[in-house]
Amino acid sequence: MELIFSVILGIILLLCLGTALRIPTRTVGTDVLKAGGFPIGVIALSLIVLAILITQYVLQHKKGGKPIFAGPGIQPKVIATAAVIGVYAALINIIGFIFSTLVFTFVNPLIMGYKNYRLLAFFSVLLTVVIILVFGKVFYIPLPRGLGFLRELSYYIY
Repeated sequence: MELIFSVILGIILLLCLGTALRIPTRTVGTDVLKAGGFPIGVIALSLIVLAILITQYVLQHKKGGKPIFAGPGIQPKVIATAAVIGVYAALINIIGFIFSTLVFTFVNPLIMGYKNYRLLAFFSVLLTVVIILVFGKVFYIPLPRGLGFLRELSYYIY
């Protein structure tokens, strides 16, 4: 499972590198790295570390005589969590940040087996409020507002 995750992460990093390489080279005279220099450097460093980790993983498994792709397989909780993340990403622009985050932060721990519903509801509300305050009010980052009356309601909150 670790190897599969590492390969998927490598593919994502390569896609990000392709995007970073297409950043226009307009720059300020004192800028040493140019516009895309920093992201390219971080991605390159990440790819080097990822290659080292994959190499170590393969060498350890070969040395121990264990098969490289052996493991318990994908657990149902992992699939359910991935599905919840996909639904969250799909609904965040439709029902807005507030409601989608409340539902996501409540449902995801339930999938993982958390049973204290009161504390979970409190945590969901608290986390949503903190994120709205920090990112919406302090840093002025626009959060998805949703459609229809949900959009209008969000203007009263953030």
